[in-house]
Amino acid sequence: MKYNFDEIIPRRGTNSYKWDSANDADILPMWVADMDFRTAPAVTEVLKKRVEHGIFGYVRVPDSYYHAVIHWFGRRHYWKIEREWIIYTTGVVPALSAIIKALTNPGDRVLVQTPVYNCFFSSIRNNGCEIISNPLIYEDNTYRIDFDDLEKKAADPKVKLLLLCNPHNPAGRVWSKQELIRIGEICLRNNVWVVSDEIHCELVFPGHTYTSFASLSEEFRMHSVTCTSPSKAFNLAGLQIANIISADADIRRKIDKAININEVCDVNPFGVEALIAAYNEGEEWLEELKSYLFANYQYLRNYFNEHLPDFPVLKLEGTYLVWVDCSVLKKSSEEIVTALLEKEKVCVWVYGLFTDVPGDFIKKPMKECTGKEITEEWLYHLGVPTDQIEELAEHSAVCVPTMMPYITAFFMPRTKGDRPDVIPDGCVNFAFLGQFAETPRDTVFTTEYSVRTAMEAVYGLLGVDRGVPEVWGSVYDIRELLDSTVKLMDGKSPLEIQLPGPLNALKKPLIRLVKGTVVEKVLRDHNVLKDGMLE
Repeated sequence: MKYNFDEIIPRRGTNSYKWDSANDADILPMWVADMDFRTAPAVTEVLKKRVEHGIFGYVRVPDSYYHAVIHWFGRRHYWKIEREWIIYTTGVVPALSAIIKALTNPGDRVLVQTPVYNCFFSSIRNNGCEIISNPLIYEDNTYRIDFDDLEKKAADPKVKLLLLCNPHNPAGRVWSKQELIRIGEICLRNNVWVVSDEIHCELVFPGHTYTSFASLSEEFRMHSVTCTSPSKAFNLAGLQIANIISADADIRRKIDKAININEVCDVNPFGVEALIAAYNEGEEWLEELKSYLFANYQYLRNYFNEHLPDFPVLKLEGTYLVWVDCSVLKKSSEEIVTALLEKEKVCVWVYGLFTDVPGDFIKKPMKECTGKEITEEWLYHLGVPTDQIEELAEHSAVCVPTMMPYITAFFMPRTKGDRPDVIPDGCVNFAFLGQFAETPRDTVFTTEYSVRTAMEAVYGLLGVDRGVPEVWGSVYDIRELLDSTVKLMDGKSPLEIQLPGPLNALKKPLIRLVKGTVVEKVLRDHNVLKDGMLE
């Protein structure tokens, strides 16, 4: 790729609403729809130039702004927009609020297709209107529109608007032409205006095509209002720039009045410059971004499929927002959020050495088990009453099945830094233990790794002022080991140990094999082989 989307750019301490709102630095924020990528270089360059001018007064929106919008949507989306249709404002949410104010009266009803972007609800309520839900139907790991329900609710004379999300946030749907046409026909029959939030229109993935609702027919265009912005696609949310597009002159006058009432009619110079640069020079960057985002989605979906199969990831046709089905938890959204943010948790790491062997409780090999089934097995071995196991595994634990490296990995060449530190930087309640952690201490194989990394983890995390004992300066000499063995046996040779049955009879013939070799000398020097043992 020409552009580096792998670069990690720290955002904490930048007054980021997303990153600096949580008090706990360990929390990863995944709730605000802005990306952690730098915007297109064309945008940053034009903003640098504007900053260098050093004067940031009220801005006059130039002709080039309108040309950029018109050319972009005409070229990329085959939607011909006239200049006079465009009303600029500070964002899509203020735009929606102004449109609702312009086209409804307090007490009117507004249709939304749930689940949907949460600000739809506040914009409706803030204008004194009632929310009417046309719930999307969830099946086959995606959402579709319930047209029968939409027809029924649109027939209510108090319903004045449908807030359409196209592409849909958070369901990830890119509505097809056929779906949009059915929506339009229902709304026209019932004199319901379509207000289409199309802020995610650029973030559409292979196999799907964004179509603006207003572009489908003259009737739809004259009976709808469209909201657009480059902020999602180009990560410009903080620059506060958006457009309202309406072909009906009378409707535009009403919206313009509402915008002035809401006092969101003035935009800032950076937003204007950023939009022009993004639409005129940012297309190549955008296409690479889309490829990168889709690869991220595929990685996440595959990870969930393998390790968290009880939590389906919905098909993503557009937007960069992933919707995960957590219904298996049988908890409310609030309960799930609370659980994710809780600090006081117990982490249990369970090893299974014979993954091909069926369990004692779950009668199938561990390598074929789900996380829930593995949890049921280890709960059984802890002595949990069998009538409680399923409930606890279902609702009180999350298990991630992981296939560890094969035993041969212990003997493979390694270099410093190819394994994580025992206590990674910044961790206060987490450590890696065992052979696959990076420790500076001399170790031999399994036991010392397990013991020494565990000691290092406990002492480090708890602040215990005690050193982890070291071994003999990296000397693992066979002579030292022989001496130590004899000393541990109070001077007795390990060859004097009586072996069971026929093995004892084989001992002398095997010992005689070393007679006359350097091995005999080494064994005698260290009192392992004594006089008479070769007789």
